[in-house]
Amino acid sequence: MRLVIPAIVISLLLISCTQSKENEDALVVKVGNKTLAKSDLEENIPPGLSYNDSLLAAEHYVRTWIIDVLMYDIAEKNTGDMAQINRLVENYRKSLVIYHYQEQLINEKLIKKITEQELYEYYKNNREKFRLDKYPAQGVFLNLAESLSRGDIVPFEYAKPIVREMLVNQQKVDFLKQTENDIYQRALDKGKIKFYNDDK
Repeated sequence: MRLVIPAIVISLLLISCTQSKENEDALVVKVGNKTLAKSDLEENIPPGLSYNDSLLAAEHYVRTWIIDVLMYDIAEKNTGDMAQINRLVENYRKSLVIYHYQEQLINEKLIKKITEQELYEYYKNNREKFRLDKYPAQGVFLNLAESLSRGDIVPFEYAKPIVREMLVNQQKVDFLKQTENDIYQRALDKGKIKFYNDDK
């Protein structure tokens, strides 16, 4: 059954051009003790839509939000092992925080430029990786497929973007591995890590 959202409510909430700042967080709907603010609704409506499409998008978002809240409330009350779920959530949160920190480190500190010579040396020493049959027949490789046999090695000029991507990825792996080793060693030197021996 379709969940009906009062269109007039959505319509009024979408008219914000002349509204004062203090009305910015007016509430759209409340389910139990959970509330959806007008500002949250507006953030989730794609820009550039016509007025009618905006109404439809807003109604869909509000309906989805309400169902999510109701389903979560029921699921939370009827799921037995919440401790396991909490552990999974915490593990995911940790992984997400670490990932974003690693990306930040890479963007801030990994500035080594890859030279043309390094690109060519890698290509020369790993020619088997650049056989035509290892790459999809699209773009520049589609043109190559017409002039080369399936097992031929892609010429350096065509393979260069792939070589660069490989070397950049390897740089990231090496950089993060070195960062992890440095963090571990510093913690060890400062006595932040303590190993326990079960032997009596």
